Amino acid sequence: MLKNFLTYSGASIFTGLFGLILLPFYTRYLTPVEFGTFGLLIVFATVTSNLFSLGLRSATFKYYFTEDSNSFNSLNFTNFIAIIISFIFFGIIIFLLKELIVDNLFNNNISTKILIVSYVVG
Repeated sequence: MLKNFLTYSGASIFTGLFGLILLPFYTRYLTPVEFGTFGLLIVFATVTSNLFSLGLRSATFKYYFTEDSNSFNSLNFTNFIAIIISFIFFGIIIFLLKELIVDNLFNNNISTKILIVSYVVG
């Protein structure tokens, strides 16, 4: 059970600790407006990543321990292809609506290039 716990939560713990370690850098070198904009970009990247992956990443984790190797490889490959297609489809939509998104969500505080980078990185 401990092995399963470490497998599922190791990356989440590392990501949280990394964000905590970088917090002094953010508060020292960024103005409150820049920090707020950065926070909004992180939220945008996280929401779009989770929403547009269609929950397939969670499905992959669910079947990691229950499926045999061949079945899991097939499932993983299918999920990967579906996520790539979804990423491209929604990337085109975000690219076409980038000015509207920047104007309404970010009050023109960021450039459209930063929005696209946030989507790609997220």
